[in-house]
Amino acid sequence: MYTRLSTLGLVAAAAICAAPTATAQTPLTTELVADGFTGPVWAGSPPGDDRIFVVEKRGTIQIIDGSGSVLPTPFLDINSLVGGFATGNDERGLYTMAFHPNFATNGKFFVYFYNNNDQTVARQYTLTSANVADASSGLTFYRVTQPFPNHNGGDLKFGPDGMLYLGTGDGGSANDPGCRAQNRLETLGKMLRFDVNNVVPTSGGNGNAAIPPTNPGVGDPTTDDLIWHTGLRNPWRWSFDRLTGEMYIADVGQNAREEVDVVPSNVGNLNFGWRVEEGTRNNGNGSCPPGTPAFGSSVYTRPVWEYTHSFGASISGGYVYRGCAIPDLQGEYFVADFLAGSSDIWSFSYTGTAVPFNNATQQRAAELDPPGSLGLGQISSFGEDGAGELLIVDYSGGEIFRIVPDGVAPAACPPLVSRFSRLSVSSGGTQYLELHAGASNAGSVYFMAGTTSGTFPGTPAGSLTLPINVDAYTLFLLQNPGALPLLNSIGVLDADGRAEARVRIAPGALDVSFVGTTLHHAYIVLDGIGTVTLASNAAECVLEP
Repeated sequence: MYTRLSTLGLVAAAAICAAPTATAQTPLTTELVADGFTGPVWAGSPPGDDRIFVVEKRGTIQIIDGSGSVLPTPFLDINSLVGGFATGNDERGLYTMAFHPNFATNGKFFVYFYNNNDQTVARQYTLTSANVADASSGLTFYRVTQPFPNHNGGDLKFGPDGMLYLGTGDGGSANDPGCRAQNRLETLGKMLRFDVNNVVPTSGGNGNAAIPPTNPGVGDPTTDDLIWHTGLRNPWRWSFDRLTGEMYIADVGQNAREEVDVVPSNVGNLNFGWRVEEGTRNNGNGSCPPGTPAFGSSVYTRPVWEYTHSFGASISGGYVYRGCAIPDLQGEYFVADFLAGSSDIWSFSYTGTAVPFNNATQQRAAELDPPGSLGLGQISSFGEDGAGELLIVDYSGGEIFRIVPDGVAPAACPPLVSRFSRLSVSSGGTQYLELHAGASNAGSVYFMAGTTSGTFPGTPAGSLTLPINVDAYTLFLLQNPGALPLLNSIGVLDADGRAEARVRIAPGALDVSFVGTTLHHAYIVLDGIGTVTLASNAAECVLEP
């Protein structure tokens, strides 16, 4: 097979981006995906997977299959390990899950919860079968004792560098009485960063995760090695923009402000100011030790968006829309307020400067109100399904909804869709290239090419044009199909006409002269006699420090 694919790759060589933003606004609504859940707090899918995993606060994870049915057996049940969930106001429980980037092959996933010993815990699990996890496989690689039962953070996610990030709360009570968020030797009130690609078992269900050498605290005796960012109060829900890799942190406020902070891809060591600053408001130094920077210090990073408690009092962060079905929604960040319920759902587009709440924020509550007798209650979370379409998690109603176009047919994905378009030369990372060639091309061979010299005018590919200008990088990939940095550059499309390739930059593999280089990749599809039947759009990948 490889010989045949290589030959067809040479045929391709011889033959030899994002979706545009529309001006009209597609009307939106929501559709019910499934209901009957008990205290759902998170929902999401591995990329390309038609299942939706639903995390229930009581300590269970359920699966909605591709037909919309909830499977009878929970994917994971660790209720006996999870503390809290006695009342609706109890902040303890199971909070979230994250899929390893290679979940489809290694079956590893990660959860974060409050245990029965007043500790918050991050654990790795593996599978018994495709739809059932092995509850006995848990390895705890992070735990911290909580001084109070509230403000526990609640989200963990993989970044474009393949590292696992965990947002922790400040330890609770009110106004951070221990000033823990500003204490760089404590992991509370922080964004933490782990290398969990090889969690090494120790004893008693514990394991050791590696510390990324590029974490700011490595080699600094004044900072814990796990810390990536400081100065957070309670980052209950945060996310990565799946295209740009930017980190959007929704931090729950104290008595006056709710905020969203945005961090450029691959940037660490920021301080978001809590407990001294609540959004852009002076909250005072309180119990913080002498020397803690005062309000207005240049040490602190200010939010890009905030609202006062006249609109709500507990922000539920969401995601930047990067699905295919609603092209003119590209780049819009969705967010809600848990206590305000369905009355406050907003979206805004961040382009590098702070976004005013009133005149640059779109109120979405009315159009996202489900049709008929259905309704949204307390929104605990948003989510992304396997295609990047946005989900809404209704905690009080026990329902999962999907945002869809209203009265307009959903758009199809372009032939090439990328996740993470900016990679760090120093930290490394992976760009995921999703091929959507259509079912008519099922079983056909694809061949992907790359360039560092742009996409126009492109290269003839049979009767079509591939948006790749041939240069030294193009020739390297042709001579080394499937080798780093472009993995799976040649292969066979599945029954749906889909495949995945990856641009993989190993940490430190490139010298700093590559910083600022823009790679573009695109592919062609060949039929059985070598005729080019499709030439895709190009996907961009920018190399950053």
